[in-house]
Amino acid sequence: MNRRLIVLLAIAGAVSLVGLILLLVSPRLFFSLLNILGMVMLGVSALVMFLTVRKSKTVKPLALAITASVGFLTAVVISTLTPVTPGFLAAFFSFFLGFIVGGGWGLTSEVFREAGEVRSRGNAWYLLVWVATILLNQGIALLTGRPPAVGFLLVWFGAGLVAGQSAVTYFRYRKLAAAPLAK
Repeated sequence: MNRRLIVLLAIAGAVSLVGLILLLVSPRLFFSLLNILGMVMLGVSALVMFLTVRKSKTVKPLALAITASVGFLTAVVISTLTPVTPGFLAAFFSFFLGFIVGGGWGLTSEVFREAGEVRSRGNAWYLLVWVATILLNQGIALLTGRPPAVGFLLVWFGAGLVAGQSAVTYFRYRKLAAAPLAK
C-alpha cells in the first residue's frame, strides 16, 4: 500500500475518532468546531472559485451525476435529522425552485469543444450567481435565526440548484459531444 495513503487514512481515522469522542463528550463544542470548519471551507472554496473561474475544465458526465447525487443525499440526511419539517410538498417545491435557478446557472457558463473534449469555463455571470446563492443562503439564515424549517427548505433548494446546474451542463455536453468535429 502507498505510504501517503496509509498516512492519510491514519490522519482521517484519528480525526474521526477525536470527532466522535468530542461529539459524545460535548456536542455543543463539536458542532461549534464543525461550524468553524465549514466557514473555513467556504472561504477557501470562494477563493478557489474566484481564482479559477475562467479556467476551462473537462466536462465529465459521471462527475455531474455524483455532484447532483451528493446534493440530493445531503438533503435527505439533513431532512431526516431535522426535528421540524414543513413536509414533503414544501421540500418538493424548494427543490423545484432550486432546480430552475440551477438550470439558469448552468446556462451562464461557457461549454465548448476543444481538442476533442467538451470543456466548460465560468464567467462573470457564473460567479455572480454562485455568490448570490451563498449570500441568499447566509442572509436567510441570519434574518430568521435559521430555525429547522428554514434549514430544511434551504437544503432542498441547494440540492435542486446543484441538480439543475448539473442537468443543464449535461445536456449541453451531450449536444456538443454528438456534434461532428469542425474541420
